[in-house]
Amino acid sequence: MRKGRQMQKKTHDYDNVFKTMKSKHKRLFIPVINDIFKKDYPLDAKVDVLPSEGYLTENETADGSEEIEERISDFLIRIGSEVYLLECQSYDDGSMAIRIAEYAFVAARQFAVWDIGHAEIPMPQFSVIYIKRTDRTPQTTTITFTFPNGQCVDYESENVIQCCV
Repeated sequence: MRKGRQMQKKTHDYDNVFKTMKSKHKRLFIPVINDIFKKDYPLDAKVDVLPSEGYLTENETADGSEEIEERISDFLIRIGSEVYLLECQSYDDGSMAIRIAEYAFVAARQFAVWDIGHAEIPMPQFSVIYIKRTDRTPQTTTITFTFPNGQCVDYESENVIQCCV
């Protein structure tokens, strides 16, 4: 039997460094965003760190309630009117694209506009920052949304790959 809430998730030192940078040195990401997304924000641009926590669920329990599997937190920032989702990753474990989709929907809910029979859900721009490179590290992350009417929409971004291993 899994005891997800009682087990502490092992984090690497670079995860803690990224968390520190997000909270205390957020302006360091302005050049990264300028480079990734071809922007020209000044280094003193106002950077707002947005709430980006949500919950993913695994299954309904026998009593009908949902069991919380994982609390997610990524780096969601706004510069001007643009929202950016950045994920720091040491390697591609095969689930990055689906995790980015989950993170993006959690983030997009904050900015959704809806009324009876219609909702507009603005997805944030995203990029995965890989701090290690392997033979499997992808140059891009692409999420293809396929709808029942056959329409397909690609949601994609170039990845940032920092170094070789």
